[in-house]
Amino acid sequence: MKKTTSCKIELTHPFTENIRTAHEYFDQGNEKFNLKDYKGAIAAYTKAIEIDQKNTMSYYYRGRAKILLQDMKGAIKDFETAVKIPLIAKN
Repeated sequence: MKKTTSCKIELTHPFTENIRTAHEYFDQGNEKFNLKDYKGAIAAYTKAIEIDQKNTMSYYYRGRAKILLQDMKGAIKDFETAVKIPLIAKN
């Protein structure tokens, strides 16, 4: 009798739905931002913020993307939120 072995390989790419962490969504946002997909970048940064509300850089970059889509009020709100988040000094 022949034994067969199966192996499941999960490939991840910045645009797949296998993302689980705020950092991964942030990276996805950066990828989309660099491709000038600003709406996609905003969606990814928003997911990162939903997971980690203290992720200053996600607010900052989401604000930058909003500026490029002429959403100045949204951008200002993101920038204001970003500067209110306390920075944690790492030793």
